[in-house]
Amino acid sequence: KQHFVSLGDGVGVDVLLGKNGFVWLQRTIPSEWQTSMQKSVEEIDAPLAETLQKLRQRHAATEVLPDERETICRVRNSIEALRMVHCGITPQTIMSVYSKSIKSQIELRDMLTSEGIVTITQPTRVQQ
Repeated sequence: KQHFVSLGDGVGVDVLLGKNGFVWLQRTIPSEWQTSMQKSVEEIDAPLAETLQKLRQRHAATEVLPDERETICRVRNSIEALRMVHCGITPQTIMSVYSKSIKSQIELRDMLTSEGIVTITQPTRVQQ
């Protein structure tokens, strides 16, 4: 079992929360690609599985831009900070910590320092 979530608010990161405790992150497939792929499917009548496979191959072959890497890293550090304070990892808590790290202007490298963790996880600790 697993939970696949696209983080909202323009984050552009998909998170797969595995029941086994593993977490996978990837950038979200651009909606423009999906729209153009749907149009081509309608024109050539290609099977859906084949179309999705081509979309995933294109996504995997496209270089990850530096700002996308930074966003993925910020999400990863948010998840790690939640783990360190023994807080449940849900899409809501991830987004809460992610948003707090941006609002507090905390650098990526400082998110996992003791001060950074206390600051960014504060909203989730209040909810418990």
